[in-house]
Amino acid sequence: MSTLQALPETASLHDIREELEILEGIKSGQQTAREGHVQSQEAVEELFASWNSK
Repeated sequence: MSTLQALPETASLHDIREELEILEGIKSGQQTAREGHVQSQEAVEELFASWNSK
């Protein structure tokens, strides 16, 4: 709730929805990491490099 209070009074419903979606994405990512579903920086860089080489 404090996140919503931090938004300006002029925030639209779109702004509020966007903020809540961002926070949910962060929360979901943190849970995924806690469960051990993570990749090393090196693995991610290799994956990205393979996408660029196609």
